[in-house]
Amino acid sequence: MLRNDASVVVLDVKGDLLRNYGKAMEKNGYQIKCLDVISSDFGKSHMYNPFVYVKTEVDMIRLVSNIQTSLTPQDTSKGEPFWEDGVTMYLLACFYYVWLEMEEPTLPKVQLLMNEESRILDEETGETELEKRMNTLAVRSPMGNEHPAVSNYRKLKEGAPDTVRSIIIMCNSKFKFMGVAAAKRLFSEDEMNLYELGMGVNGDKTTKTALFLCVPDDDRSFDFIVGMLYTSLFQVLIECARKNGGALPIPVEVWMDEFANGSRPESFEKLITTPRSRNISVIMFLQSVSQLKQIYKNDTWEILMDACSTFLYLGGGRGAYSTHKYIADLLGTATIDKKNDGLSKGTSGSTSINFDRQSRELLTSEEISRIPDEDCIIFIPGEKPIYDKKYNTQDMKEFKEVKNLGPYVPDICVKKTEGGGYVTVKSEGKLIPLNDAEVAYFKEQVKKGEDVRVIDLSEENFMRMEFTDTVSGIDVDLLNQMSEQKKYEEVGEVRDLPGNIFEWLGRNYDKITPEQREKIFMDLEKKQE
Repeated sequence: MLRNDASVVVLDVKGDLLRNYGKAMEKNGYQIKCLDVISSDFGKSHMYNPFVYVKTEVDMIRLVSNIQTSLTPQDTSKGEPFWEDGVTMYLLACFYYVWLEMEEPTLPKVQLLMNEESRILDEETGETELEKRMNTLAVRSPMGNEHPAVSNYRKLKEGAPDTVRSIIIMCNSKFKFMGVAAAKRLFSEDEMNLYELGMGVNGDKTTKTALFLCVPDDDRSFDFIVGMLYTSLFQVLIECARKNGGALPIPVEVWMDEFANGSRPESFEKLITTPRSRNISVIMFLQSVSQLKQIYKNDTWEILMDACSTFLYLGGGRGAYSTHKYIADLLGTATIDKKNDGLSKGTSGSTSINFDRQSRELLTSEEISRIPDEDCIIFIPGEKPIYDKKYNTQDMKEFKEVKNLGPYVPDICVKKTEGGGYVTVKSEGKLIPLNDAEVAYFKEQVKKGEDVRVIDLSEENFMRMEFTDTVSGIDVDLLNQMSEQKKYEEVGEVRDLPGNIFEWLGRNYDKITPEQREKIFMDLEKKQE
C-alpha cells in the first residue's frame, strides 16, 4: 500500500489500516475515501448510493442479485426455487420503480415502497398503496404493463395470497437494516466517485485514490453494503477500461482481506478471469484452501486458483492438512540420489554398495506444516517455486515514517437530527480549478452522452456570477446564453469597410448572436415596407 504505484481498494477489518496509513497515503498525493460501518452511526463513512452506478437493466439485475445473496446467510438451506424467485421479482419491482420513476433514486426510497405494500387501502379487494401505485404507473407509462416494475410486481401478485404474503415478509426481513437511521444517511447520496479509482480525480489520469472498506471483526450484519459496493466497483472500472482503449490509465489493486468470511462480488468466480487485462488486480487472503472449497462447491474453487498468476504461502496451522497437501502437490517432485550399502559377516562375508535414483517430493505436507514463521513459499508463472524469507516491513523507511504522522481521522461531520435521523454536515462548496487534461476529460464525457455539463464563460461573465446560492439554484439557461455570448464578445469591431449592409452581414454572419441577426432582419423588412 505504501508503494504508491496504484489506486487501492482495501477491505479493512477493524479499521486499523485506514487509521495507521491514511495520513501517509494522503501525504503521498492519494485521495482518501472510506466506507465505514464500524461505528453505530456510520459517522466516519462517506456516503454511497449504488443507484448512481446503475446504467442498464443488466446492472440493476446484478445489484438486486448481489443484495439478495449478501442478505442470505451462507448456512441457510435452500428450499423451493419459487421462494427465492418471488423475492427477486418483488425486489426488482421496487428497485425498477425507484430507478426509473423517482428523482434521485436511493435505497431508503426502496424501503418506503416496500412499506406501502403493508398498507391496505380497500379491505374488500385487498388493494395496497403499492398496488395502486403500480396500477397508476401501468396507465401513464408508455411501456404500460411491460414496464419492468409493473410486470415484476404483477407476476408476484399472481401467486397464492399466503405465498405472496410470506415472500413480502421475507423481503421486509432482509431489508430491516434499511430502516436504521444511520443507513438512511449512508445511502442518501454518493461521495465515492468510483470511476476516479481508475481514471483519476476529475479524470486527470494521475491522482490515485485509496478506498478503505472498514468493517467490524465481530459483526457481519452490514457486510451486504460492502458486497454492493464491490458489484458497483467492478462494473464501473470495467466500463471505464472499455472506454479507455481496454485498460485503465491508473492501475487498481483490490485487497480482499478475510475473503472467505467477508463480502464478495456477485459471480466472482466468473469475474476474476477478466480484470487483469484491464489493469485491475485482485489480491485474495485465505487462511486455508478448505475455506475456498466451502464457498465454491465442486471444482468451481479451482477457477479462482487458476486465475491467480502469483501464489504466496505465508504459513498455516498444523491442522490445515488439505492446504499442506495442496502446497506439496504444487511444489512437485525432484530426483534424488540413493545409496544402499550392505555388509554380511561370516566365513564368506562381503560388502556391497548400490547407487540408485528415485523421486521425492520437494517438501512433504508434514514438512510444510513445520516451516518457520519467518519463511514463505512463492509460486510465479514460468518460474520454479521460491522458498524465501518474509520481507520485514518494519525495516522499510516508509513504515518508520508512518509512525511519526499519527492516526488518520476522516474529515466527515455527521449530526443527529431532532427526529432521530442523521445528516451529513457539509462545508461550503469551493471552486476547484481544472487543468487542461481535466477539461478535456469532461468535454469527452459530454460527447459520450454522460450526465456532464460544460459551460464556457468569458472572464467578465464569470466575475458577474453569484456563487452564494447552491449550484442547483444557478440559472442554467442564463449560463448557456452567457456561454453563447462569449463567442462574440472577443471579436473586435471593424468599421469603415466598403460595401452595403448585406455585404457586411455576409462577412460577419457568424460573429453576431442569433438575437442580433433577427433584429437586423426585422429592421430591414420595415425599411423595405
